[in-house]
Amino acid sequence: VDADGDGHGSSDPAAATLEQCEQPAGYSADANDCDDSTSDVGPHATEICDGIDQDCDTIVDDGVQEAWFVDSDIDGYGDPGISPQYACLNAGPSGFVLDNTDCNDATDAANPGADETCDGIDNNCDGFTDEDSSLDAVTWYADSDLDTFGDGTRPLTRCESEMPAGYVDD
Repeated sequence: VDADGDGHGSSDPAAATLEQCEQPAGYSADANDCDDSTSDVGPHATEICDGIDQDCDTIVDDGVQEAWFVDSDIDGYGDPGISPQYACLNAGPSGFVLDNTDCNDATDAANPGADETCDGIDNNCDGFTDEDSSLDAVTWYADSDLDTFGDGTRPLTRCESEMPAGYVDD
């Protein structure tokens, strides 16, 4: 019997069967529908992530799960060094994210979306620490004539807070 009308007969051994030369209405020549109560489930169906085996291959949610990565510092970027867990795209486990590009999952101040600051860590995960382009880097100006007034056309920007020789902050 094909109770749901999807063209696949029930695989339940207790389902009604008929032996006839012509296929009667409401019946199928095969018995491979794992849930004959709904036409959304059967060997023809596309698997979706909902805890149900739509395609009757005995594997629930196969091929529709995503890799989720631990996000210990809760900055939206996961730890690439820890094996992922697999779950549906819209139902990831708590504390996990789909992105695994965090360079330092111990602090939310370091991730690919962060701005670099002068704090001794690689904030933006580019492989460099405290670059001269850091948001809070200090700009010093060359003072060639030693009059304590710097030349605005010759700036030097650094994370170091100690004034370099031959430079002033004005």
